[in-house]
Amino acid sequence: MQLLAIGLLLASGVFWPSLADRALAAPAFAGGDVVQEDVDQDGRPDITIIQASFSTNRDLVRVYDGGDNMRASAKWQQATDFADYTWVFDYAGDGTAQLIIRFSTTGTTTTATLYTDQNKNGRVEYEADGSAIRILEPGFSPFQAVVEGDWTLPNGDLNWNVRFSTDGPFIYFLNGHNVSDYWSRSGYFVADGKPDAELAFADADHDGIPEYGIYRVVTPTPSGEGAPRTQAWANEGRHRPQQPTNTIFWPFLTTKDVQGIDQQRGIGIGTGNYFDSAPFISYSFNAAGIRLMAFQGYPIEQGYHINTLQYFSYNDMNYANFENAMGYYDLAGDKDNVPELHIRNRYFDRDDIYNDYVSAPTEEIRYSWNQSNDVGFAWDYKLGLVGHNEITETNEIADFTYNGISYQKLPGWVTSNTWDYATFVAREGAQFQSTEGIYAWAPLERFYDGSTATLAHYVAGETVLDIRNAFPSADPGWRGDFAPELGAQARLYFSPVDHKLHLMNAQGGVWQIDDASRIHYANLGSGPYLDQLTYTREITGAQAFTITRQLDIAPGHLLYSDEQGIELRQARVASSLFETLPPTNHAEWQALGEKPEQNRGDTAPGDLHAMLAQFAGPTQRIAGATVRDYRPTSDSGFRFVLDLRANFSAEGADLIGVRGLQSGAYAVEYNGSFHVSPLTPPSIQAHASAAQLTQWQASTIQVALDNRGLEDVRGAVVEFVATQPGEEPTAVTSRTLDLLAGVPAEVDLPWTPDTAGEWSAYVQVRGPDGQELSNKALHYDIAAANATPQDVIRASVPPAIAIVAALSLVCMAILGTMIFWRQLSLARRKRASYEN
Repeated sequence: MQLLAIGLLLASGVFWPSLADRALAAPAFAGGDVVQEDVDQDGRPDITIIQASFSTNRDLVRVYDGGDNMRASAKWQQATDFADYTWVFDYAGDGTAQLIIRFSTTGTTTTATLYTDQNKNGRVEYEADGSAIRILEPGFSPFQAVVEGDWTLPNGDLNWNVRFSTDGPFIYFLNGHNVSDYWSRSGYFVADGKPDAELAFADADHDGIPEYGIYRVVTPTPSGEGAPRTQAWANEGRHRPQQPTNTIFWPFLTTKDVQGIDQQRGIGIGTGNYFDSAPFISYSFNAAGIRLMAFQGYPIEQGYHINTLQYFSYNDMNYANFENAMGYYDLAGDKDNVPELHIRNRYFDRDDIYNDYVSAPTEEIRYSWNQSNDVGFAWDYKLGLVGHNEITETNEIADFTYNGISYQKLPGWVTSNTWDYATFVAREGAQFQSTEGIYAWAPLERFYDGSTATLAHYVAGETVLDIRNAFPSADPGWRGDFAPELGAQARLYFSPVDHKLHLMNAQGGVWQIDDASRIHYANLGSGPYLDQLTYTREITGAQAFTITRQLDIAPGHLLYSDEQGIELRQARVASSLFETLPPTNHAEWQALGEKPEQNRGDTAPGDLHAMLAQFAGPTQRIAGATVRDYRPTSDSGFRFVLDLRANFSAEGADLIGVRGLQSGAYAVEYNGSFHVSPLTPPSIQAHASAAQLTQWQASTIQVALDNRGLEDVRGAVVEFVATQPGEEPTAVTSRTLDLLAGVPAEVDLPWTPDTAGEWSAYVQVRGPDGQELSNKALHYDIAAANATPQDVIRASVPPAIAIVAALSLVCMAILGTMIFWRQLSLARRKRASYEN
């Protein structure tokens, strides 16, 4: 055997050069030799042996010529290639292999097949016959990489047109998460010679800047398993990645779990944004196995990703549910590697198994933006929107077509659509950092009323809820508005009272100033603006108590009350200083940032009296008085209850007309002028419909209610009770509603009488404290039905449902019979065993 021994002293280091060196083809080792062997004695080398130090200072790599084209050279970069050679990595130089990579080229495609330890003996079994290598390791190769062209571009940059595939349990660590953990742990990723998942990237114009990346589960899995099957990333900002570092020979192989990146650019989850650095294989030579396949960084300044529970297939129209999409936008145009707008569209089509089979398309939008342009992933505002706008548009990512709104259109699609209901959240406290916007007050993706699907069924019209109860409070430093029945675009307005952005058509809101103090907002009128602010502060200690102050924005007036008394000011207050849609581009973002600054207020958080003081006008102050039950009565009128204590005193303009009044409670109403009347208790008059009712027929008792007193009743309970002679009364149904003074109300009470003949009934109205306010006696003569209950059921149940019900009963009977005979057989056998 002829040895071509070439001593070579290399520069320091094991890994690929930094970005400053640009080319990938100049790695260096901590001292070592390149030795070549001519095993067939034809004068050309067949094996190149490289002394290396990728894990220890005794590591060796044997490279076997698979293309009969190995060159004699003192430099391994010239002697070897990644096209048709087999690389055998010998950890600690003990003559065994801990990793074998076989490269092969077919046409313009090059494949790297990795062989690792499958039988857990710490090495990869193989046999060398000259320059030929035969793999003896049992099982299948767990990993393969395929590239279009060479692994690098002509200028030395990485070629991103590469696809990785894996067979068997595997860790794909993507964007800081092990996305394959569920499938591997659940036994769906099986080493059987067929790929289970793949990770692919595309650089269509070969400029070293990838356009897309996509991860796909490709092995079959049960449809009910709710784990991601496809993730894809789009580099819309044409962000140029750094060149690989810390790699071992081949530009995707490393022993590190996380690649180092330029700290000036890396602002994402510890490792920068996606497309900051290349994907890589983290290998443990000590264990002779792959630790993980990683594509690190999250999120991106300009781009988007999708994360769906569905499979994506080539040449198909794919359905992307769940996160379709997560878009990031550089509204500031500052190219600082941090977005100022994040949009998350959580979408499910009708009857999706992963959305509890809700019958309508459902999407939930998280629209967060950084208006102050604070450093990092900071967010100031968020709109949470819920609707059932079906996505029929098509979008493309990599070589896949799916239902989706394009990245460019997504902001405008959100702001131009109408939404069923909405929340709006504003940061009023310390800076908040998150890579996915503001999570607080999610309008749909939350546990409510016993289920995470309750609100989705509400949006689809399948259940009735008072969703105001879903947003009772906020965390300290946050302010939120909610609109339970928006039915419009999500517009914002700037209040001249508290100088804050608010959601138009909001019905209420909360500003949690700190742990002890908060402002509750309410919209009591018929307009789109919040018109009541109630400040409370809880004082703890030896004597715990609560401070309460209230400011009502009334037609032509402001009404303030606190523990000292009340203050009524005649003033015209604009509904808003400006109104706007959330920003979708740089110009809108910049304009929105300028307007609040121009209209900044100087009031301290929670100082409602200072908010009142911003407006001038005739004022009446009444010490020793309290206000309750304020409500608008029209666009130009309002009313409230005024309680005057024995020692009350008034000063200023007598707007209400309290001079000469005695202490006590008064109903005060304004409809162009003030009218004051002594408060009278509720006086409820009830009138029920007297239509002819029929046995077994669903009917409705219509009850008209009128509160002729001057005091409102909030939360009144209307109950319908019916009985036949000689029987105990039965509460048939009840409803809860507000009975406002002077405002007629109606309520429908369902009843299906099961017996013909005489019935006595009554409608009872009780206050929230249980006190009876009204009791209206009724009499009904129920007509006999012409059909049996079975006829009624048959008439009301569709034939298909009746057939299914009948078949279900038959199946249950068969199952019951089988269980009976099985138990009988077991009993007989047991008795026989006892007798023997």
